[in-house]
Amino acid sequence: MKTIKSILVPVDFTELAVTSYHFALRLAEDLSASVHLLYCQSAAPGMTTHPALLQNIVEELRQSAEVKIKQFQEEGIAHANLKSPPAVTNSVSIGGLREGINRRCAEDDIDLVLIGTHGMLDGWDRLFGTNTTSLVGEIETPLLVVPAGTKYHPFKSVCFATDFRDRDLKNATRLNKALYRFLPHLHFLHVQDPEAPEPAE
Repeated sequence: MKTIKSILVPVDFTELAVTSYHFALRLAEDLSASVHLLYCQSAAPGMTTHPALLQNIVEELRQSAEVKIKQFQEEGIAHANLKSPPAVTNSVSIGGLREGINRRCAEDDIDLVLIGTHGMLDGWDRLFGTNTTSLVGEIETPLLVVPAGTKYHPFKSVCFATDFRDRDLKNATRLNKALYRFLPHLHFLHVQDPEAPEPAE
C-alpha cells in the first residue's frame, strides 16, 4: 500500500453514505488527499429486447444521478466544517458496484476505497454488510470499511492480524507507510489454533 493520495467513496445518498463521506473528507484533509464520490446506477432489468428504450431510460437515470451526486458533494463539504477542505470530484457509473469501483480505480489510480456498512445480516454480512461483502477479495485497491455511526479520529493505534508469512511483513510495512502522517502504534496479533503446530516463523 502506497501513500494515500486519492480516496474513492461509493455512495447511494443514504445516511450511511453521508457518514462515509464525512469520514473520507476528514481523512483526506489529514492526508492531503483528494476524494472521489462514485454512484453506481444499475441498468433497468428486462429491457434487453428494446435497446433504444433502455438507452433512453439509462440516460435519464444518469442525468438524475449526476444532479443528486453534485448536490450530495456540495452539502457534504458545507456541513463538514473543515479548515482545509480536500479536492472532491464525482462520477456516475452505469452497472454493478464492483465493476464500477474497479473501473474507476483503474482509470484514476485510486489508493483507497472507503465504504460504509450497516452489517445487519448473517455471517460475513453481519460484520461487513452485503455491498461490502461483495467487494472483499474482488477489488485490488485497499478497502477501508466504516461501520454505521463511526466518527472520524486520527489513527493512533492499528491492530494487524498476522500468520507470520513474509507477505504480512510487507503489508504491515505498506500500511505503516500509508498512515505515516498519524505515526500510529502498530500492534501485531496472531491467533494460534491449539490443534495446529506452531509455525516455524
